[in-house]
Amino acid sequence: MPFDLFTVAAVTQELKARITGARVERIHQPLATDLLFTLFGGGKTYLYLSAHPHLARLHLSSEKTENPLAPPPFCLLLRRYLEGSRILGIANPPGERIVQFTFSGLDELGNPSVRTLLVEIMGRHSNIILLSEKGLILDSIKRIGPNLSRHRQVLPGLPYLPPPSLGGRDPATARVADVRQVLTTAGPKKVWEALREGFRGLSPFLAKEVTFRGMRQFLLTKVAGSTEEDTGGDAGLSLPALATWPVAARVEGEHDSNGVVAPGRHGPLPHRNPATSKPTLSSVNPSDLTTDDLPAEAADYLHGALVQLFSVLENREFQPTLLLNPVGQPLDFAAVDPLSHSGDKIYYSAVNELLDVYYSQKTRRMTLEDRRSGLRSLLLSHLKKVERKVQLQEKDLQEAARGEEYRLFGELLKANLYRIEKGQQQARLNNYYELGSPEITIPLDPTRSPAENVQSYFRQYSKAKKTLEKTGQQLEESRAEAAYLQGVVSALEQSEGHQELDEIQQELVEQGYIARGKEAKNRRRKEPVSSSAPRRLISSDGFEILVGRNNRQNDVLTLKMADAEDIWLHTKDIPGSHVLIRVQKGPTPSLATTALGDPAIQRPSTPGRTAGSSRQTTVLGVPETTLREAAQVAAYFSQARSSSNVAVDYTLRRFVKKPAGARPGMVIYTQQRTLYVTPAPGPGER
Repeated sequence: MPFDLFTVAAVTQELKARITGARVERIHQPLATDLLFTLFGGGKTYLYLSAHPHLARLHLSSEKTENPLAPPPFCLLLRRYLEGSRILGIANPPGERIVQFTFSGLDELGNPSVRTLLVEIMGRHSNIILLSEKGLILDSIKRIGPNLSRHRQVLPGLPYLPPPSLGGRDPATARVADVRQVLTTAGPKKVWEALREGFRGLSPFLAKEVTFRGMRQFLLTKVAGSTEEDTGGDAGLSLPALATWPVAARVEGEHDSNGVVAPGRHGPLPHRNPATSKPTLSSVNPSDLTTDDLPAEAADYLHGALVQLFSVLENREFQPTLLLNPVGQPLDFAAVDPLSHSGDKIYYSAVNELLDVYYSQKTRRMTLEDRRSGLRSLLLSHLKKVERKVQLQEKDLQEAARGEEYRLFGELLKANLYRIEKGQQQARLNNYYELGSPEITIPLDPTRSPAENVQSYFRQYSKAKKTLEKTGQQLEESRAEAAYLQGVVSALEQSEGHQELDEIQQELVEQGYIARGKEAKNRRRKEPVSSSAPRRLISSDGFEILVGRNNRQNDVLTLKMADAEDIWLHTKDIPGSHVLIRVQKGPTPSLATTALGDPAIQRPSTPGRTAGSSRQTTVLGVPETTLREAAQVAAYFSQARSSSNVAVDYTLRRFVKKPAGARPGMVIYTQQRTLYVTPAPGPGER
């Protein structure tokens, strides 16, 4: 959600209580749009301010950030004026997403001085501005000149002008008539959009929450005949379950016997419920409900929801809430408990703590995705070039495949020179190299003599022969390079952290796809790249399954960690991770005579290693269920993740070899068998 009025008010309230009077020890500017203040007041505290176009915010932070070696000019200016000063006050003008910090310190001559730092949270127009005692702009983190805005410039030396006031009514003082007028004059659009446009300061989240709360109370009262108080706040009812309330008149006009606007200039009748013969709400999801669907009486309830929600702001009764997606990951946040969110929530006692958790995870994901995107672009660029090279080499080989034909033409022309004259465009000769000596037509260059045509065909034959030898090898290398790059792309898409990206980036440096100087400049960390651990899964039978995360790890997993009798799996002819099943020490049946359904399969399974039935089908010392689970994992961590019926080869590790000079992750294997499975992430990671 955006940093709306409620969030700004909640943050300001907490900051006033926690850091008023704190002294500014140090100021850093980790990003072009972000600042980090180190404060001391009964303990060290970090205040994070951001004018990022998509992540503009302010809150107390628990994390220090990496900072550039040379501080930017705005950071130097803030250090000059604010370091050593104390926070005198923090204020949030009513109805504005602006927080004003007042600092008390000493000027260059040692005289008391007051400076003001304004943090404007306005999406892509967000800014951080430092003002003098006289209200003049000393500088800002974003300078806005006349070429960017004719109405408001933010430049050093100019007087500060607040952002232009937003249009619309004040929601804090709205009456029922105001809500009704906003809805009736908005035209056909979604209700929450009409509310957001009609009342200033309403973010999309708040507008949807007002719509949900208002319609929920309307339906509880009118359909269920009760109120939230009567039902303990829910009554087990949901909006879709209550979508049977008749639609009432929305504008003045003719009405039918049911009190509904008649068709004609007021539009067609809404959909009728066959059970009641009355029109019903076509949708009561607040994201879908339109002003045309809205019953006239609903305006009273929407107004009640608006008043109820803004009473939270007026009374400062905030409830910081982290909203989770279906898999339990942070989805969004709110300064109030949003009734419209049906998923899981986590409540916090402090909004600053909530924002710190939410944004730290969000920025990590964004940073991770930015790095992944950059590496992806690099890899796809190289892959495109290699695939183009493969196409050209295949075309050259197709041309070179005619080499024997050129040799035949040369031999036949040479044997029949006496029958050919200069100027002929073709020669029809008997091919005495074939049974029956069939007649063939040989194209000729009329500008050349017969002997020159013979020499031309022999030259083409010689060139084609060399092309077959040289290009054939090049094509094999190009195809191997394309397969390698596809494998790196697959590992990149499945990477889960910066350490894995570090390993992939280092691999690309070692393979020459990234220049060493550029890599050193762009490295996120300064320390050497360390090896991450492979994914470790436990099969339903209790066997350990290891999965390589990238080519570098695939080599370590297969060539160093695996025992000779462990089972090695990989998708057939598809880039993907190396997968290993740890097998119990001891005699293992020969793979050459062991396959699913073969007599060499052991019954019962190896004692002491399975958690399931005492009698199971085993393959190479592990239960068949474990083998299939590992095959599903191998298919899942490959480019065939979204496919079905994926071919996965398995063999003993001792049959897997790495050719000399092969690229990372590239191996050859023999004695394999193949399973066809549907990709699945397998058992839980340990």
